Amino acid sequence: MILRPANEADCAAMAAIYAPYVNETDVSWEYEAPDAAEMQTRLREHVAAGYPWLVAEEDGRMLGYAYAGRFAARRGFDWDAELTVYLDRAERGRGAGSALYAALLSCLRRQGVVNAYALVTSPNEASDAFHTALGFTRAALLPACGYKCGRWVGLSYYHVALAPHEERPAPFVPFSPADVAAHLRQRRLDGAPRTVLETERLILRETTQADFRALCGMLCDEAVMTAYGGAFDHAMVQDWLNRQCARYDKYGFGLWLAFEKETGRCAGQLGVTVQEWPGHGEVLETGWMLRADMRHKGYATEGARACADYARKALGADAVYAIIRDTNLPSRRVAGRLGMTERGRFVKHYRGEVMPHIVYAV
Repeated sequence: MILRPANEADCAAMAAIYAPYVNETDVSWEYEAPDAAEMQTRLREHVAAGYPWLVAEEDGRMLGYAYAGRFAARRGFDWDAELTVYLDRAERGRGAGSALYAALLSCLRRQGVVNAYALVTSPNEASDAFHTALGFTRAALLPACGYKCGRWVGLSYYHVALAPHEERPAPFVPFSPADVAAHLRQRRLDGAPRTVLETERLILRETTQADFRALCGMLCDEAVMTAYGGAFDHAMVQDWLNRQCARYDKYGFGLWLAFEKETGRCAGQLGVTVQEWPGHGEVLETGWMLRADMRHKGYATEGARACADYARKALGADAVYAIIRDTNLPSRRVAGRLGMTERGRFVKHYRGEVMPHIVYAV
């Protein structure tokens, strides 16, 4: 599957994909399906406004398309965008929708968008599940506000925050199709997520918004998150995911998802991040976190060693650190197996707890 910016030659295929949603369902509230010429006009308007419009294709055949646009007209909405996705109905369930959304959200984050919204007909269980799996939460419901297919239907507003709500947010940055294509290549979102490292038994690749459910399998597990003061809720998982994607954009590296080569199952999250050691400045840290059912296989040591090598060879680090809560004995043992020694201690205050941490380095 390939993702790329839409062009005017795609408009007939996009119109054909969209028409059944207009003519046969209440997913779209239009009453007359646009033809290729009208689709071309809409595409031009989005491009002129500086928002991304993408298509997913395979072997030259369009699977679906998605676009982002301004959420509302007033200038106070400059940091908000609305997302739309439509798939060929024969292609649903193959991951094209998640891939398109992940690419759109990555572009919007780079453009300075803070809030992304999707407006969904209610009831629509499939779309509700799709957006929830990608980390969106339903922020509002307008009951019985639209009439389509002989019935009154509601409208759900789904929301995901792409960046912190800063006191003075940076201005929105318009993207041309060339900018979108360059961003997709840079972030390797024109195809599969970028594989960063391989070890004997693991593949480590960048995390995307489509990995929200996989992260929930770790971060919402009390047994995994004891060092973080307990399991995360879905909003905290989404914030964690946003921070990883922001790290890729800022530094080119961060925490990556690890998968077993043999089974393809998600094993955990490992990577290299920039962390603050109070009183000493920023350091490069290798971090690791495994699913509960993936422990005791040596994956943490194997993956963390590869990440430390990456920090030294690819990033030029003179020293690689691990900052570990003092009660996290399994991670302290991993640090020892990596040849790390204790360099200092400090206290974090996190989630209302006082958490002493040990700084290791090699």
